[in-house]
Amino acid sequence: MQGLFFNEKHPSLAKKEFEDAKVPTLEEIIETFGQSANYYIETKLPDEYPGMEEKLLEIIKHYEISDKIIIQSFSEESLQKIHGLDVNIPLVQLLPYKKAAHLTELEIKKYKTYCIGLGMNYKYIDSAYVKSIKKNGLEVHPFTVDNETDMKKLILWGVDGMFTNYPDRLHSLLQP
Repeated sequence: MQGLFFNEKHPSLAKKEFEDAKVPTLEEIIETFGQSANYYIETKLPDEYPGMEEKLLEIIKHYEISDKIIIQSFSEESLQKIHGLDVNIPLVQLLPYKKAAHLTELEIKKYKTYCIGLGMNYKYIDSAYVKSIKKNGLEVHPFTVDNETDMKKLILWGVDGMFTNYPDRLHSLLQP
């Protein structure tokens, strides 16, 4: 899907293998997997896709999956909009760290007003950061963790979830 999106935004750099790719709609995905799956959806900037939050919440309500969903975004505006429309939808604020992660108490207090957790690049966090966020009542959902050694370390630190391109690796580590 990322390739198709990239190809549409940058046609001169487009890759041939994604030219005819068909990306399923959210409705098609939900109709395929239904209530047996959990859904972790990322929204983009509201200006880029006006009305996306309302449409997303309509779909969630129509398919009755509000207990099966988490919505994340780098856009605080998008998450605040969703929170304003439905306070019961769990939200995760993505943070664009490019260096060692640090949050002030004021920032944490602000995030707690609308989201259940924070997502960040795992390369910029440590166990003290994870402990601090969790102590303040927020979940920690780092991304994109593909190495098993890093996965093990993050599990030991107590993260609540993680994004990976290799769910089979993570699944095998979580087996008793």
